[in-house]
Amino acid sequence: MAKMDWKNSDVVKAEDMNQIGQEINQLHTEWKDRLDTADTDPVTLQPGVQMVHAAKDARFRLGEIKGRTLINLSGNSGDFEFLSGVTAWQSTLTLDSANKTRGSYGIKVTVGTGFTVGGARCPDIPVFAGRYYVIVGDVKNGNATSVQLQMPGIGGIVSLEYTDTTKFTTVWRKFSPTSDIYSGPTVLVNGLAGTYAYADEVRVYEISAAEYAALDNMTSEQVAEKYPFVPSGIVGVENPYVIGTSDNLLPPFYEWTIFSHASVVSPYVYKQVYTDGNWSYGEIEVVPNTDYYLSFNSPNGVKIGVFQAGDSGTVIAWHSSDPFSFNSGNNSRIRIVIAGDIAGTVENPMLVLGTTPEPFKARRDTMLALQTELNANPIDGSNPDVLFKKDGQYFKLAKWKKVVLDGLLPWEYHTADSGYKVVRISGGRISGFTDSSPNNKFVTKYNGARLPWISESGDEGAFWNDLNFNGGSFLVAVLNKDSGWGELSKTETFSGDGAKKAFTLTPPNGLALMPSTFSVSVNGSPTTAYTYTSHVLTFTTAPVAGTDNVVITYNSAYVPTTDEIKAYFMGWKMFWLGKPTNVPYVGAEPKGWAKLTDTNIQTQDYKTSVPTDTFSGFTPYQLLYRLAKDTVEPIVSEGCLTLTEGDNLVEIGTGIVLREGFKFVSNGSGFQTFNSMVSGAQQAKYKVLTFYALYENEARKNGYTTVVRTSNNGTTLDLPDTLFNPASSYSSTYFKLDKSPIQPISGTLAVNEKAQISDLTAGVTEALQRVSVVEQKKADEDATGWITPTLLNGATPYGPYTPQYMKKDGWVYLRGEAVLTALSVPVFRLPEGYRPDRRPRFIGYSFSNQVVPGEIIVTETGEVTILSGGLSAVSFDGVSFLAK
Repeated sequence: MAKMDWKNSDVVKAEDMNQIGQEINQLHTEWKDRLDTADTDPVTLQPGVQMVHAAKDARFRLGEIKGRTLINLSGNSGDFEFLSGVTAWQSTLTLDSANKTRGSYGIKVTVGTGFTVGGARCPDIPVFAGRYYVIVGDVKNGNATSVQLQMPGIGGIVSLEYTDTTKFTTVWRKFSPTSDIYSGPTVLVNGLAGTYAYADEVRVYEISAAEYAALDNMTSEQVAEKYPFVPSGIVGVENPYVIGTSDNLLPPFYEWTIFSHASVVSPYVYKQVYTDGNWSYGEIEVVPNTDYYLSFNSPNGVKIGVFQAGDSGTVIAWHSSDPFSFNSGNNSRIRIVIAGDIAGTVENPMLVLGTTPEPFKARRDTMLALQTELNANPIDGSNPDVLFKKDGQYFKLAKWKKVVLDGLLPWEYHTADSGYKVVRISGGRISGFTDSSPNNKFVTKYNGARLPWISESGDEGAFWNDLNFNGGSFLVAVLNKDSGWGELSKTETFSGDGAKKAFTLTPPNGLALMPSTFSVSVNGSPTTAYTYTSHVLTFTTAPVAGTDNVVITYNSAYVPTTDEIKAYFMGWKMFWLGKPTNVPYVGAEPKGWAKLTDTNIQTQDYKTSVPTDTFSGFTPYQLLYRLAKDTVEPIVSEGCLTLTEGDNLVEIGTGIVLREGFKFVSNGSGFQTFNSMVSGAQQAKYKVLTFYALYENEARKNGYTTVVRTSNNGTTLDLPDTLFNPASSYSSTYFKLDKSPIQPISGTLAVNEKAQISDLTAGVTEALQRVSVVEQKKADEDATGWITPTLLNGATPYGPYTPQYMKKDGWVYLRGEAVLTALSVPVFRLPEGYRPDRRPRFIGYSFSNQVVPGEIIVTETGEVTILSGGLSAVSFDGVSFLAK
C-alpha cells in the first residue's frame, strides 16, 4: 500500500509514485468492473421463513417456480370438524374446540371402560399393493400413556408413540401394502380406561418411491412442511407469494388483535384504558433458534411478553416494561402480547434480528404475489407446471389442466348398470387429453376420495375418457348410494310353444332395462343363448312348450334428467320424498333432494324441486389431466420483492388472495365489519387466516383491526365508523386458512452497482410495458364478443336465437330467446364479472297461447330467471345493466 505519512522533508522515490499509480489503477479497474459488468448472486428461497442477506439494495428477480400437487386420500374427514363418518373403537369421541391445530375443532379420544387402548377411525380408503403411502397427523397427549396413528390391517403400521401433554406434534408413518386393501386412518390412544388424547389434521398421501425412501432422513417438522393437511380435492401450488420484511419486523397495531377496552391511536401507538382480563397481541413468523431484540416505550410501565403462537400460553420471554432480547427456540411463529393489567400506552415497538437495539423505524414490507395454480403429477411430481418471467410479464408453462366438475357443466345421461349410473360430458367440451388411457389423469369425489379408472376395483365409483366417442367424451360412474337414482328388480314369465323365439319385456314405466343384469332360465335351467335388442329378448333356439317355463329376471334403472344430474354435481342426493334420505328414488314416487354431506337420514333440510345451486361447505368433483400440448398462459401478479442491504426476513408461502372486493356492514357498535358473524355481514370467498391489507378506492387504508379466528369463515376485519366512507369501494388482500403445497422459488439478486442500474432500467421498462398491456387488456375486455351460456332446468334455444351475453364499457347486455319448462327457476347463470350488485328486473316479450309480458330478474349471483310470462318463448333482447 502507498505511503500515507509523508513529511515535507521526505524524498519522493520512483517506487513511491509507482505504488500510488498501481493503487489508482486498481481502484479504477474495480470501479470499472462494478459499473461495466452486472454481477448477480443466485438465490433459492425455501418454503417458510428464512433470513436472506443482500449485498446491496436489490430487487429479487424471479427465475422459476415449479408446480406440485397433493391429493389427500382421507379428504376432510381427518380435520375433525364433524364426527360424522368417524368411528369410535373401544372409545368415546368428542369434538374439542380448545385442542386443535386448524379449524374449529380437534378430536378428543377417551379410552372406553374395560380397555387399555381406544381409537378414532376415519372412513376407509383404498390402498393398493406395490404403491407407496404416508400417513401424517398432529397429536397431543392428554393424560393417557401415549397417542399414535395407525393404518389397521396393513401389517401393524403405526407411527411413533407421542407422550407430550403440552403441545401438538406431527407424527407419521410410511407404508407400502402387499395386497389391495381398504383401511381407515386411525388415532390410537394407549392408557387406562378414561384417559384421553387429542388429534387433528390426519391425512394420507400416495407418494413416489423416491419420496418414500427420503422420509427416513426427515424430521417431523420437515414431514409436516412437505405433506401439509390440504382439504378435499386436487390441490396444487395455489397463489404463491414471497414477502420481505426489513427494518422493523413488527406490524403496525392495526394488524394486531386488540381487546375491547383498547384502541390504536396511530400505526405504532397503542392505548388501553383499563383491563377486562383480555390481552392484546400480534403474531408473526420467525426463524427458529434465532436471537431477536424487542424495544418499545411505555410511559406508564405497560409490559410486553413473548409467547408461542396460539392459545397455549407457553412463555418464551416473560412480560417486561423494559426492552429485552430473546431466542425464538424451536418456534416458527410467535405471539407478542401486551399485558392488560394496567392502563397506559405502548409506543414505537420494534423487533429486530440480533441482540442489539436499533433506532425505531416502521416496518418495511415488499411483496410479490402471483395468482395462479401450479400442478404436477400428484404421485411422482413429474412434468410440473413452471412459472417464469419474460419481458416484464409472468407466465405459466401449463402442462396440466384442472377442471371443477360441478353442475354448471353440460352433463348427460349415458347408461346404467347394477349399482351405478354413467353420466358424461361430450362434444369435446373437456379437451386436450393425451389419450384414452388411465395415464396422467386424476379425479376426486365430493368426499375427497380418489376415483379409480373404470377397469380398477373401487367402492367410490370410477371414471374414464374416450377421445373417439361423440366428439370426445369424459365419463363418470356414479354409485346409486351416492346419487339416490335407484333401480328395481322385475321377474317376467312366459309360456314357450316350441316355435316362438322372441319375447317382449315390459320394464316399469320410465325405467331403463339393464341387459347386464339378465338372469334367464328355461324349464329351470339357466341359459345365455339369447340376444337382446330394444326390450326384445330373442332365444337362439325356441324354448320348448310349457306353461310359464320361461323366466326372465332383470333390473331396471331410473334415468335421471339433465337437471337432476347437474344437481348431483352441485351436492344434492335424490330420495323418495317422505322416507329417509337413504331410500332411493325409483320412478313413481314424489322426489326430494338432500345434501350429500348431511349424514342425518331423517333430516328436514331438503328440497322438493330440483336444486339449481350448490351450498356452503360442498367440495365438487375435480379432474386433473396432462395436456397433450403444453401451453403458455399469462398470469396476474402484484408487486415485487425488494431487499435492503443487510439481513432481511423473507417468507415464502401460498394461498394469498389479491384485492377481493366486498361491502362493509355495520355491527351496531361503532364499526363496519367484513367476514364476521354479524347478521348480513359479507363473507370472504375463502376462509381467512389473516388479512394483509385493506384498500379504499384501490389505495391502502389504515385504521382497521382484526379478530383472529379459525372457526366459521376465519378472521374478521373491522373498520371504525369514523374512517368509513359509504361512497367508497373496498377490497382486501388476505391469506387463505386452507393450506396448499409450497415450492422453492429461484432467482437472482444484484451485488454491484451495474447490476442495480440494469435492474432499475429493466424495472422502469417493465412498468411502462405493463401499463400498455393493462390498457390493451381493458380495450380487449370492452370489445368482448357474444358468449353463449349453458342453459339450465330444461331450457332450450328458440330456433336460431340462442341466448347470449356480452360486456362492453362495464355494461352487460343480453340477447336471444329461449323455450322454458318452468317459471321462477334459473334459465342460465352469468359468471363473475358479468353480474349486477343488486337485483334488476325487466319486462320483456314472451309467448304462450298469446303474447304476454315476461318479468326477468338477474340476481347478484348471476342467475337469470323468468318470474312470469309464457313458456313457449321468452326474449332477452334489450336487457342491460351495469356490472358489479
